[in-house]
Amino acid sequence: FFARHAFALADLGIGLQEGDRPAHRVLRRDAKLVAIAPLIRRSGPPGVCTLDWAQSRTSLYATLPVAPCNEDEAMRALAADILAEPGLRKLKADFVPEDSSLARFLEGMGAVRDGSIPRHEVRLYGNLLERFSRRRRGLIRKAGRQLAARGSLEFGLENQPAALSEIVDWIIDRKISQYDPAGDGTAWIAWPETRTYFRETAAALAVTGNAVAGDLRLDGRRIGASLFYLCGDTGWFSKTAYDSELAEFSPGWVVAHESFEALAERG
Repeated sequence: FFARHAFALADLGIGLQEGDRPAHRVLRRDAKLVAIAPLIRRSGPPGVCTLDWAQSRTSLYATLPVAPCNEDEAMRALAADILAEPGLRKLKADFVPEDSSLARFLEGMGAVRDGSIPRHEVRLYGNLLERFSRRRRGLIRKAGRQLAARGSLEFGLENQPAALSEIVDWIIDRKISQYDPAGDGTAWIAWPETRTYFRETAAALAVTGNAVAGDLRLDGRRIGASLFYLCGDTGWFSKTAYDSELAEFSPGWVVAHESFEALAERG
């Protein structure tokens, strides 16, 4: 996916800590993107640094995007360039999926698996709902009934590229209208590249059936939306937003709940 859509690089700089800087390795042949090693350089003592695999704390992002036909050659080239990083002390990846290009790459570099780090687990919808308190589940159901009492409440799953791009715009617009520029460090939501990233990612993945959005409407007006990415039998919850004028009725919780149920029914 990354090898086909260079815009995905824009997302890798989100969430950098003070002193971090992107150190991505991008390999091209005849101007065509062949592989990316998404790395963050973290400085230590003077002259020493650590390279962290960008956003590898979750299995959604832990990957080495590489064109299969160029894997061996690309891995050798990337490894040589990474090892030439001045002052490099350690290369870290928090989550490495088994039998993945990232696993093969790190093993080829002689990486050691740290057994003290627990495996990340993907919790299915049923288990997630069970973690909600009885009171929380009751409040979500009550909010749905209150919304339905105000008019015609409709929920659906959208999976067409144009529809998903439009829903992403709606989600981003709602997020921008609700964030505090001097507040919690979420200014990245207002960056133009953030909108571009989510719009193009959703549209591109929709073509292969790997993106879907829950759409909640009241009397035909959208009041909540949730964006998901799909891989096999797993749905990755990405972004959700709601109409702030109806915040007292929790449309964000309602659309997320309806989306979880609809995806679970699909398996």
